[in-house]
Amino acid sequence: MIQNYCYICNIELKDSNLSYEHIIPACLGGSLKSRDLLCVQCNSTFGEIHDKALAAIGIFYLSKYNIPKKKSLNYTFNAVEKRTKKNLIISPSWITKFKDTISVIDENNNICIEAPNKKRAMQEINRIKILYQSHNFEDIEFNEKLTPEVQDFEYEPEVYEGLILRAICKTIANYYIFKTKNKDNISKLIEYIISDNENYYCWGFNLNIALKYYGGKTYHIINIIAIKDKYMYAYFEIFGETGFIILLNARYVGPDENYRYIYDVINKTEILNADDFQIDISLSDICEIIKNKADCEWFKSLNF
Repeated sequence: MIQNYCYICNIELKDSNLSYEHIIPACLGGSLKSRDLLCVQCNSTFGEIHDKALAAIGIFYLSKYNIPKKKSLNYTFNAVEKRTKKNLIISPSWITKFKDTISVIDENNNICIEAPNKKRAMQEINRIKILYQSHNFEDIEFNEKLTPEVQDFEYEPEVYEGLILRAICKTIANYYIFKTKNKDNISKLIEYIISDNENYYCWGFNLNIALKYYGGKTYHIINIIAIKDKYMYAYFEIFGETGFIILLNARYVGPDENYRYIYDVINKTEILNADDFQIDISLSDICEIIKNKADCEWFKSLNF
């Protein structure tokens, strides 16, 4: 029998402290879970800190693709209409509504109100009745429409770059330990996840695997590769749109390894027997990407 310990705090996992840890966070639409990774305390702590930071990216894509949400997650977010700079509320499938209530008197002396819902519109009507007591409010017409077009808004989430990168590393650590029950090979990566150490482990680096090999499907792709007695690294692509390179071990001692997980986020199914692509990146290239912050504007490539 394998004895399981929390890979963060090393406490023995028992019935009293077990928790389900999402391999890929729920804020990214992940469904694969394990009870052999984190104790309930570490799961809660790192979920509130790391995964919450990653959710700034996740809610954008979950809303874009109208991926069914868990009750505990809010997939709406605020944005700004590019043309008018009006505040918007974006709901799943990128359904847009005005966040603010706006009143305009047109050339025919009609008062036009833009509001996110009828309740807010009626509140504005009551306010205007007091303000314009001489105006006729007998004819009130509600014209519900969604505006603007999907491509006509700007989203600028509050981003904590360091925490997002740690959350990416935590996802890879989850998957590697889930597959191997071995945390020793990635001990330095775990130290980075739980501390404020300088980042020598992860950076944005998009290989466009989903686009090149799977027709641009909305896939999460994890590929962990170990080169015998040399080094170990991973590539993680989220929603088939944004990729990350992760250095797991620069002094790896062990056999060749190759672990792959491909998940269709929309249909919530694992894609099996997907051996169509190969990733081959040298250790020097990985170090250059991470240390020199190649494509240092990686966040701007997220298609917001």
